[in-house]
Amino acid sequence: DVILGAYLPEVIALHAHRPLYVVVLSPRSDVVTARANARSKPSYGAITVSGLDRALRLETPHVGLWLDNSDLTVSETAEQILARRSEAGVT
Repeated sequence: DVILGAYLPEVIALHAHRPLYVVVLSPRSDVVTARANARSKPSYGAITVSGLDRALRLETPHVGLWLDNSDLTVSETAEQILARRSEAGVT
C-alpha cells in the first residue's frame, strides 16, 4: 500500500499488536516520472509525481526502512529489503 504523511503512524498504530515492517521505496522523482511514462496507461491521474514526492519526503515520518531504489532492478530491490529487514521493523 502507499501510505504517506500523517497516515503512516496511524496505520502503524492499528497494527501494533503484531510484528510490523515498514518499507518505504523512495526513488528520485525523475525516475518515478520516467517509469510512469513508460507504462501503457496513465498512472497518477490528477496527482503529480512532484506532489507525491513532496508528501513523501516532507510530510511522512521517517520510520522503518527507506530505500532509494532509483538505480535498482526489481530483484535488487527485493534483495535489499530482505538483507536490511531488521531496519524495517517498527513494532
